[in-house]
Amino acid sequence: MIKALLRRLIDSFERKYDYDSGYMREIVTADTAAGFKLMLASQFLTHDFGAPKQAYHAAKIRSAMRADCGPCLGLAAAMAQEDGADRDTVLAALGHGEADATVALAVRLADGVCDNAVDLPETVAKIRARFGERAAAGLAVAVMAGQFYPLLKRGMGQAAACEPVLTRLLAGSGEDRGSKTTG
Repeated sequence: MIKALLRRLIDSFERKYDYDSGYMREIVTADTAAGFKLMLASQFLTHDFGAPKQAYHAAKIRSAMRADCGPCLGLAAAMAQEDGADRDTVLAALGHGEADATVALAVRLADGVCDNAVDLPETVAKIRARFGERAAAGLAVAVMAGQFYPLLKRGMGQAAACEPVLTRLLAGSGEDRGSKTTG
C-alpha cells in the first residue's frame, strides 16, 4: 500500500514538472522504507527556514549548476519561478546577468560551500548578519538540496550533463548560446 502511494506521488511529480524520476522509482522498488524516507527528506530539502525566496532559490540553483546535472538544474529553476523567484534571479544564479546584493551573497555561499573556500566562514557570518540564524540554516539547506539529487542520481548512474538546460534557460534571456536542446 505504501509502495503504491509512493508511486502515485512520483507519477504526479513527473507530470507536474515533466521530469524523469526513474531513480526515485528504482529506490521505491528496491526498498519501500528507503523510498518513504527519501520522500520525507524531500520535505526537509525544500524548507527555506524563512530565508528570502530570491536568496534561497539562487543558492539552490547555483549549487545544482555546480553539481552538473541538467534535469536537476532545470527542475530547480522551474520550482524557483513557481515559488515567485524572478527570471533575473535564475539567470544571475547561473552566472548570466546582474545579481542584486541578496542573490550575490547567496551565490557566494553556494560557491564557497561547493569549493570549501577559505573565506567561507566570512561568507556565513555575512549571511547570518544580513538574514539571521534561521535563514542562514535555510540557505545551507538550499546548497545541500542543489547537490543532493544530482549526487544521488550520479551514484545510481542516472545523471546528465548540464549544458542542454543552460541553453534552454538562456534562450529567453536574449543571449545566443546555441541551438535549443533538452536535458
